[in-house]
Amino acid sequence: MRAVRRSLIVANWKMHKTAQEAADLARAVSALVADSCTSRDVVLCPPFPSLQAVNQVLANSPIALGAQNLHW
Repeated sequence: MRAVRRSLIVANWKMHKTAQEAADLARAVSALVADSCTSRDVVLCPPFPSLQAVNQVLANSPIALGAQNLHW
């Protein structure tokens, strides 16, 4: 029997949001995709300065938190 793969959606925001803007966007995304997280995995990757704020928003959410790597 072949395993069914879940879809993966990852949003990488680069450095386009302040911590407050990133938290607000995470709340909005969470509200929009809450029902679809049962059939796919969703990951938000905000800028480094916003990780803590977005982590707090996603604490009780099926959306995962990711981090961006840094390179010049």
